Amino acid sequence: MDEIVNTEIKNDTLKLPNKWFGILILLLAFLVSVCNINDPLFLIGVCLVLFLIWTSKKHPVNFRYFDLILLTIWLFSLFEVLFSMEIISSFIYFRMFTFAILFYFIIRSYVQDINVCKTLLLGCCIIIGLLCLIALASFFLFKNSIENIGFTNLYDFRYRYRPVGYLTNVWGALLLCFLGILSLTIIFHKKSKMTVFLLYTIFILVIFEIVVSFSRGVYLTFLFFLIGCICFIIFRKTRIIKKVYAIFILLLPLLIFCMLFKDDVICTLKFNETISQQRSISGRQDAISSSYNVFKESPIIGTGTQTFSMVINDMRYEDDNIEYTNFAPNSYMQLLTEQGIVGLIIWLFLFITLIFVIKRQDNPFSRFISRVIFFFLVVLFIKEATFPLFFNSSGCQIIVFMLVAILLNFATKSNNSFCFSHIVQNIILVFFPLCCISIIVFSSIYTNDEYHNTKAIISMGEKEYYEALKHVSKTHQRTPYLINRSIIHWEIFKNTKNTDHLFESKKYLKKAIRKNKHDKMLQFQLAMILKSENKLDSAKYILEYLTLKYPDNGLYNFAMFNMLYELGETDRALPYMVKLVELSPLIVGSSYWKYSIDSDSVISNKLKKNLHKNLDFIKQTMKTNNPIELAKFGYILFLFGEHKDAKIMLSEALTLMPNLAYPWLYLSQIENENKMFYLTKFLYLNNNLHTNRDVELFLQSGKFEEMIENRKLFRYDYNTKFENWYKSSTVMMYDKYISTILSN
Repeated sequence: MDEIVNTEIKNDTLKLPNKWFGILILLLAFLVSVCNINDPLFLIGVCLVLFLIWTSKKHPVNFRYFDLILLTIWLFSLFEVLFSMEIISSFIYFRMFTFAILFYFIIRSYVQDINVCKTLLLGCCIIIGLLCLIALASFFLFKNSIENIGFTNLYDFRYRYRPVGYLTNVWGALLLCFLGILSLTIIFHKKSKMTVFLLYTIFILVIFEIVVSFSRGVYLTFLFFLIGCICFIIFRKTRIIKKVYAIFILLLPLLIFCMLFKDDVICTLKFNETISQQRSISGRQDAISSSYNVFKESPIIGTGTQTFSMVINDMRYEDDNIEYTNFAPNSYMQLLTEQGIVGLIIWLFLFITLIFVIKRQDNPFSRFISRVIFFFLVVLFIKEATFPLFFNSSGCQIIVFMLVAILLNFATKSNNSFCFSHIVQNIILVFFPLCCISIIVFSSIYTNDEYHNTKAIISMGEKEYYEALKHVSKTHQRTPYLINRSIIHWEIFKNTKNTDHLFESKKYLKKAIRKNKHDKMLQFQLAMILKSENKLDSAKYILEYLTLKYPDNGLYNFAMFNMLYELGETDRALPYMVKLVELSPLIVGSSYWKYSIDSDSVISNKLKKNLHKNLDFIKQTMKTNNPIELAKFGYILFLFGEHKDAKIMLSEALTLMPNLAYPWLYLSQIENENKMFYLTKFLYLNNNLHTNRDVELFLQSGKFEEMIENRKLFRYDYNTKFENWYKSSTVMMYDKYISTILSN
């Protein structure tokens, strides 16, 4: 086996200056991708294109059928941009995928010498080690902040740990990709003890980060990796003592780290015991069902890349009780939904072709390397079944394509490889820069649009509405900018009563609705405009539709109550406010309630009577294991003076899910003797205040009262949705002026 690993199949080593120049270009691309560094004008991509043209002239690619299918997928992703439901999101994915394709073909062309490959892999491992050191420091800062506030369980607060700016699930999945590069590099550098020691140190850092990710999917995939490594060691032709030693150094750091965080690791391994785990599994199942329904509507080519959360929004994320996420339940459902049957078939052909390449290896070295890389690809496929990273991360795509390119470069030539004529190769080489130029042009347009959109948002915040209109008018008429134009025109109408702006607002909003039928907030906004036009029947029809289809949406219930109340239909309005109080009890203590409900004794008495009827039902829910419901109903009981039962429900909610912020605040209002204890935890979770001194200064500054006065009336995720769907920001600032919106 040692002889196989150290066999070199090529001797045409590149000249040193060219070698280092190319490696630096590739390492820069790797760093940009793995660190998720924004390259809005695709400048690094331009460097890759130029380098690909240069290196392919000196080192032509030995094309295989795999390369042709990969180019077909790339062209299909371009086709998806043209026919996507949201062109900006699909374009950004195409730009990311193009970057990975360029990286892949550079390795296919440039890294045909084993010494270049070894140097490149070692450089990637050093970058991985530095990232893990940064993540390590970030973890201990996170751990100390949790312990300073008085919490001991890290698992419940893992969402606050953001290594290198990543979500923990994303970072954990990326760590599994790092294992493939590290293991392959250790194999290539096996004879250098100092290099192996360095790589083993980085390997330990990666294992530590995997353990503290506290992710079920990452743990499951890592277990499969460990089993594969142990099997490789056991069946390796060497002495038993060496096998035992290899397994020992593989498992020792893992066992140590698991013992250090024993309780959190055990909690993670329970898989379906905690409330958050149960909600996660249930949410995945519901998302799979929703995505299947969307797939049936567009089965051939899908809805377009990066549109998953948008197209299932009206089936899931209009419910206040369901937390919004931009991720699909797994990559396979995302692929089927976004790229349809055509995309699934092409990707399947790609995988089958790779299997044929591996099976036909007759050279011991290429057969060994192919099987090692294929094993890591299978590990990543398992990971994609638990968390979708490949179609959402440039870093993951870069790593996968790097491993595949190395596999193909050192695979023995067979009848599935061929050479294009010079004319065809030149056409391919010309097509890359032409496509790159198109990406740069579109990126420049998008960047310019975002510049003016940002200026418009700033102007709106300063109430310079005509200045905001001037900036947003310079953007192209794509969905996010149509929405913002509509909102700005509507805001000008509310301040000037100039109906021309109301007409413009309605015109742009209808254009946006035609482009995106899944964004229900646009229909809600249309109802508000119709209400301003005094077309009350039409506005009421839309709101009735929204509240009927999405009964657990607080905003729609609020608007429906407000409209019916203004029309004098008090009895019809009452159920909507009762529902709103159940969904968002904070409405009871708001200024809206004080000036609109309490000031009207008739509606106030009727509401309180209806709410008191529900108190018995609410007390029965004390037996529920849903911490969200316990927290909401506990606050309702507190508002009606049932402090004893309220305390029981709130305490139970925090026992089940201690990372909920507002129950700590409610308990501080019930128990004066422990007020600071509860407030400290609330302000850490809600305001990220880490020390008692920070809490004291915050309370003394008067900002606490201001924050309570201006807190959200109910859950509202639209700003996050807008950014994920449209890759832009909205001027729709409901948090600041929602009550004035609904009163017009």
